[in-house]
Amino acid sequence: MQEYDIALSFAGEDREYVEQVALCLKFHGVKVFYDDFERVELWGKDLYTHLSLLYKEMATYVVLFISEHYRRKLWTKHELRSAQARAFLEANEYILPVRFDNIEIPGILPTTGYLDLKGIQPTQLASMIVEKLNKVKKDKGDSLGTDEAYTITPKFDLIISEGQSRKYQNGEGEIWRNFHEINILSKPARKVEIEINKAKRSELKDVLTITFIFGGHYYLTSNLNGVLKDFISEYKFDWISYQDAGRYVQWTIRGENLLAFFPHIAEMNWLKNDFQVPPLWQTGARHGTSDPANSVSLGFTLLET
Repeated sequence: MQEYDIALSFAGEDREYVEQVALCLKFHGVKVFYDDFERVELWGKDLYTHLSLLYKEMATYVVLFISEHYRRKLWTKHELRSAQARAFLEANEYILPVRFDNIEIPGILPTTGYLDLKGIQPTQLASMIVEKLNKVKKDKGDSLGTDEAYTITPKFDLIISEGQSRKYQNGEGEIWRNFHEINILSKPARKVEIEINKAKRSELKDVLTITFIFGGHYYLTSNLNGVLKDFISEYKFDWISYQDAGRYVQWTIRGENLLAFFPHIAEMNWLKNDFQVPPLWQTGARHGTSDPANSVSLGFTLLET
C-alpha cells in the first residue's frame, strides 16, 4: 500500500539541500518520506526490512539524489536496490534521478532522464516534483478539482483573490500600475496565513508588494529585522535573504525562487531578477487592511521596469 507520494533517497552529506526540498514539498501538501520527519515512526523498527519495503512498495516515486557520497554509502545502496526491484516491475518511470555531480551509479543507466541540480534551487526542484505528481494524477484520469491538486500548504492558509489596477505614488507624481500583493500574516498559535491579491493583466506595468505582518507579538519596531530573520529561517524561505551591513540590514528578494515558491504569480516573468530593496516598517495595522490592531509589519515593493 502506498503511503507516500514521494520518497527521498540521499546521502547524509547532501542533507542540507534535500531538507529544503522536503520542507517545500510538505508545504505543498505532498506526502513525502524524509527520515527526519519520521523519527518517532522509525524508532525501534528493523530499519533494514522497513526501508526495503518502503522504497519498494510505499511510494509513488523515489527521488534519488545522486552524488559521490551517495555511491559510497551502504544505506543508499540498500535503498537503491529496493527501488530498482520496484522499477523492474513498473511500466512507467518510478525512480526519478537528480544529480549533484556526474558520478556513475550502478543500475542507473546513462540513458535514464535526470535533472542536473546545478542552478536548480530546492524550491524549484520541489515545484518540478509537484508538477510531476499532478501530471500523473491527470494522466490516470482522476477527476481533479483545483483544490485536489497539490498546492501550498498544510502549514499555511493560502488565500488568493483578485486585485486591481490603481495609482501608485512614484516620487512627485502618481502613475497607474497593476497592483499585486503577497501578505504573510504570522500570529501566535495558528497557521501562517498567506494572501495573494492579483490584478487583472493589462498593458500597464506591474508593482508587487510583499508584506510580513506579525500580529499579537507586541514587537518593538527596532527589533523587526531580527524577527524577520528568525521567521524566514524557520520556514526555509529561500526567496528572501539578508546581509548585515553595520547598523543596517540589506535585504534581497530572489525573484526566480519567489516564482518557484508561488506558482500562482508565474506569469510575472519580470520577477526573474534579484531585487535589493529597503523594507518599509509599519507600527500598527496598515490603513485600509484587515491587519490585526496590534500588528507590526515589514513590506518590500518590487517594480517592473
